[in-house]
Amino acid sequence: KKKDLPNQDAIAFHKLPGGSSALVMAVSDGHGSEKCPRSDIGSALAVNVAVKVFMDSWSLMKPKLDESEAVDRPSTLASIERHIRKDITKKLVENWISAVDEHLASVPFQAEHVRTNRLLAYGATLTIVFLCEHFSACMRLGDCEVLIVDHESKVWRIAPRSKEQVGEDTDSLCMPDAEKRFSVSFQGSDDVNLAGNQLYLICSDGYEKAFESNAGFEQSAIDFAKLVSTVKGHEIIEKDRKSTRLNSSHANISYAVFCLK
Repeated sequence: KKKDLPNQDAIAFHKLPGGSSALVMAVSDGHGSEKCPRSDIGSALAVNVAVKVFMDSWSLMKPKLDESEAVDRPSTLASIERHIRKDITKKLVENWISAVDEHLASVPFQAEHVRTNRLLAYGATLTIVFLCEHFSACMRLGDCEVLIVDHESKVWRIAPRSKEQVGEDTDSLCMPDAEKRFSVSFQGSDDVNLAGNQLYLICSDGYEKAFESNAGFEQSAIDFAKLVSTVKGHEIIEKDRKSTRLNSSHANISYAVFCLK
């Protein structure tokens, strides 16, 4: 608000087709600095690209999972994990760059930004959580966070902050080697009881910074889990979400909740 900047955060989510319970959720945080005058657009492009990439990839992954016998499932999941780590990370970055170039072609820089690095101008982080009955995958580039709450109200983080990051510095889609900077957490249904997870909280770093301690941050995820376990809780969150969307054009905090039943 002080800098009169638009909201830098974006979220997108989609239930994937094919009669399964597959879901994809993406959160992106634009950098919002003077060197990144279009990072609010960059974050919006990032989450839309993420959903599209996983929609296309799911059309290839689902038949393999459906056709594989139980005895072959581990090798099928290993193949999917390799595909996510190598191919999808690369495609996410390539498609984001293409989306940036398409936007820039339709809306050229003004005179004061003509010498700006085009990718840095749209710089943003990206965190994606993909869930289906056979596996979960979390892909994290930058300083967004993912908390998981199980049915015993235990909380743990997926893909913690890189030890190489110092202060407010963070990895970004605008970096030359962005596809290599993704941290990926992949868990098959044989490795962990996915049905035992009650809630996934995916949020930009601003949400965590709103708490005085890590304990308070984690407690918020537990509170969400308790809230969405009731019909009234769903209604409260939906009402709050709509109200926030209407009244927070300058807000710099994004969060999204997956509730698993």
